[in-house]
Amino acid sequence: MGTLALKPVKIKLNNNMASGMYILLNKDEIKYTKSNETKPPNRNYKIQINTEAVYKSKRCTGKKSFNIPRRTSIAKAVNSLLGKREEMKEMLRSKGTLKNDKTLLPVQTKSKDRTLGAVFDNWLSIKSLETSKNTIASYKGNYNGNIRNTKFDKIIGLM
Repeated sequence: MGTLALKPVKIKLNNNMASGMYILLNKDEIKYTKSNETKPPNRNYKIQINTEAVYKSKRCTGKKSFNIPRRTSIAKAVNSLLGKREEMKEMLRSKGTLKNDKTLLPVQTKSKDRTLGAVFDNWLSIKSLETSKNTIASYKGNYNGNIRNTKFDKIIGLM
């Protein structure tokens, strides 16, 4: 059997504060309380916020998902995400997208030392700003185990 796909289901609250908010649930998890409000599942779940705004006379839409811990009521989760929804709308109005700009740092190598080892160490120092410690440790281990102290380590790079 394949895994069940999570589908967005519109959140129903009696105070109508959850416009544009959807809870991601499996088909068999969709439940409502006696007052016809969305009931949260008994696990960690996600709420997806869909927003739209006008940017340079064009309508821009965006969506983001947020993790909600287990045993958090839908009303409490929605109240905590209202500020995020306004931030998303403001970002759409100012930039037209919800994507963050990537800032690339220039590679700085010493003009005298252009060996593969020096270039790798420099690349690793830049890469460590955006990747996890375990990934960096894996890169170091593979390089040290397979390339360091071999004839390839002393090859002059083109940088």
